[in-house]
Order: sequence, then structure tokens, then C-alpha cells
Amino acid sequence: MNQQNFDEKFAKISEDQQKFLLPFLQGKTDEEIAEDNFWTQDNCRQHLKNINRIFGLKNPPGNNKSLRPQLIDLFCQFKPELVAPHLLKTRNKQEITQIKPNPFFCRGKIDDPNLFYDRTNLLRQIFDFLNKSQSVSLVGESQIGKSSIMAMICQKAKDFAQLSIPKENFIYIDMQRIHQEEQFWQKLYIELQLKEFYQQNGHNTVELEDLLKNKKYIICIDEIDKMTNLDNFSQHQRQELRSFADGNSEYHPFTFVTASFLSLENLFPDSGLTSPFHNIFHTKIVENFTEDDAKYFLKDRLQGTGISFSDSEIDQLLETTECHPAKLQQEAYNLYEQLIKNY
Repeated sequence: MNQQNFDEKFAKISEDQQKFLLPFLQGKTDEEIAEDNFWTQDNCRQHLKNINRIFGLKNPPGNNKSLRPQLIDLFCQFKPELVAPHLLKTRNKQEITQIKPNPFFCRGKIDDPNLFYDRTNLLRQIFDFLNKSQSVSLVGESQIGKSSIMAMICQKAKDFAQLSIPKENFIYIDMQRIHQEEQFWQKLYIELQLKEFYQQNGHNTVELEDLLKNKKYIICIDEIDKMTNLDNFSQHQRQELRSFADGNSEYHPFTFVTASFLSLENLFPDSGLTSPFHNIFHTKIVENFTEDDAKYFLKDRLQGTGISFSDSEIDQLLETTECHPAKLQQEAYNLYEQLIKNY
């Protein structure tokens, strides 16, 4: 269960069930709750049974063990503000030896889909364009998550893409590791499984078009800002790249996704000439998390760690970082370490 699942189930708790649940989480007995509400203890047990059913808590066949500790644990994990401090403290002490490593460790590009959070709507929009062989330019500030989004385009194609493009035809090129034009072409040929051809013939646009006839590739170029260095990367190179993508015929095998700090029209004005990248990219701005997404991200990462952030701590994180993904990770990492030291 994640935070969103929990919140959806919690919203289904009736008013009478809350009259049992809230004092129960404060440590009151069934006898005390029944007396306060003019109920019988059987009423309390029935409310407990229904609440457990809402949250999907049940024992395996043949096991009649009480589910009360599991219910308390669930609220300690997802809504600790409702749990009495002594119950929360007891639960944390029991789990302190099992506290998991800091979950806010991700730095740089995230390649593991299990560690990638949100951006579902943005990915859907990107694949809407890619499915129509339309190239996309991702624009956003440093460490906003552009590289991770590119990695997910390659990893999650089967979840979004309607094109019959095999996973190996989604190619990622990191320009931080490429320092001149020749290295770019070499890397591209290697990723196209044409290393031997390149070693024997070098780069040849016409021959490459013939080799890739009727094939389709998604080429993700990260940190394309690097190509603004005209001493190492030429306008002619970008004209060649455009020739591979400008259209949807058998001789236009590439659809591009680029990532940059500035828009392509600002990166490559080409001294008043028509830029090779002009008018073939759809620009998508990569923004910070929304506050709701940032909150869900924090609570989702904390699941099963034995550590929880208070509402005030979460509000402070959001204010300090303005929901910037990398800054949020760093500040959450620091807070997690601080809370562990306090145990």
C-alpha cells in the first residue's frame, strides 16, 4: 500500500467508525470507547472489523491473531499524527533496528523505474508526440529531472508508445561524455549496432540512410547544450541530424528527444540563418513537482523505513526547496539522517 492508496481508503471511514478509530489510536480500550459513545463492546468490535476490511487487513487461513497491532502500524506509517505518542514511540523503538537505509539517495539520472516518481502526465504528452514521429525538446533548469525522464522514455516505452519500436531502438546519448563531432557519430553508430561499418567507412550520411531504410529509432540526446561549442560541433552536423528526422518516410528513421537548459531556438540561433532545428521540435517545459506531488513523493519514499516526517517538517521542506526534485531529495536526505540520530 502506498500513501495515495491509504488516503483513498481512509476517506471511506464513516463518522461512527471514526468515533471508534480515533480514540483507539490514542490508546483507549473498547470498554472506554463504548462508554463514551453509549455503545456495547460488540459495537466496537464490529467497527474494528469493518475498518480492517476497508484497509484490506486480514489474517491468513487458520490464523486468528488480533489485527489491532497491524492497524496501529498502518497509521504509524501513513498518518502518524493520529497515533498517540506512546504508541508511536513504542512502534518506532521496535523497528529502529530494522530501519532501512536513507531512501533519499538518488543523485543524477535515475535509470531504475522503481525509483522514478511521478511525471506520468508529462511522459504521456511526450509519447503522444513520439507516436506521431514528432520530435520533442525538454527544457528545464539543472537537476530538474530531464535526464531521468529520458531514461524512462527508454525504459517505459511499452507502457506508452503505440509504435512497434523494439526497446533496443530507443537510444540514449549523453553529450557530457562527448567532446567533438566525430565522437558523436561514433557513439551513434555503436548504438545503432553499426560499429563495424563505422570502423571501416566512417560516417557517411547517404550510406547510413540506406542502412536504416524502413527502420525507426527514438534518439534521446541529453545535454544538447554541448553542441553550441562551434569549435567542436558544426551547423552541418545538425543539418544532417535534421535530414534523418524531417518527415516520416522510409529515409527518415529518427525521432529525437533532446534535453537542454534553454530552448533550442535560443541555443542555436545560427547567426540569423535558418536553424537546422527550427520548427521540427515540440517544446515541453520540465517544471518542479507540485506541492501535492512533493508530499506524496516524501511519504512514498518513507514507506517501511521506520521513520516518518511530521506535517510541519514536510511543509518546511517544500518551502525551502520550492519542490525542486533534486533539492527536495537533498534536504529530505539531511532530515532523515537527523531523525535517525535523535532515536
